[in-house]
Amino acid sequence: MTRKEMLKKYYNAYDQYFFEVNDPDTIQRDSKYYDYVYGEYLPKNREGRTVDCGSGAGKFLYFLKRHGFVKSYGVDMSPKLITFQKDRLGVHSVQGDAIKHLKNAKPGFELISANDFLEHLLKEEIIEFLSLASEKLSLTGRLFIQTPNACNMFASRNRYTDFSHEVSFTENSLRTVLRVCGFQYINIISDFPHDKEPEEMQQVRVMYELFGKIPAPQVLSKNVIAICGHKPIERTSSKSV
Repeated sequence: MTRKEMLKKYYNAYDQYFFEVNDPDTIQRDSKYYDYVYGEYLPKNREGRTVDCGSGAGKFLYFLKRHGFVKSYGVDMSPKLITFQKDRLGVHSVQGDAIKHLKNAKPGFELISANDFLEHLLKEEIIEFLSLASEKLSLTGRLFIQTPNACNMFASRNRYTDFSHEVSFTENSLRTVLRVCGFQYINIISDFPHDKEPEEMQQVRVMYELFGKIPAPQVLSKNVIAICGHKPIERTSSKSV
């Protein structure tokens, strides 16, 4: 069995599980998570092209829809999830491989997003995808990435909770690979609300220094977030809607 055949079999079974535990109300509610992670970093141009790679259930696309992005769409391998997005959330994706799609897409995207996506790729695929993202963004465009954080105290659980995960990142390894692939400006943040770490995490920082004998990393949340572009990343004012 090839890797492609294995993944097809795995994701077909996953789709069935997804519909057992999710519904449109849940997806719409959960999309508000992105308000406090990305809300301040959204591009000002709401009419620019945006693509969500590995769009899944459409949660991020629904977030963009709420914020007035009129030319947003996704790319996903699952026809069932694409139909779910369209019929239940009113958002649009095309079926296909995100890397191949970017290869054939015109440059000039204002936003390319890859939430819970990189960890499913092989390392050579990650380099190819990020290099294409750098090439296809507009000068003012941004790349949003969310991926499991290898510095989180439950990193092993997060890395292996999904059979199809191939890799995880620390803030340093993510920043490094983004620079290698052409991104000059990179903001690395946590997935805590508005990047504000809970006081309880101070105990984890003490454990790093006490038992690991190393300084604690900047980001200790479950996921590590990267906002990247070809110009300095400025925050904007964006209210939850």
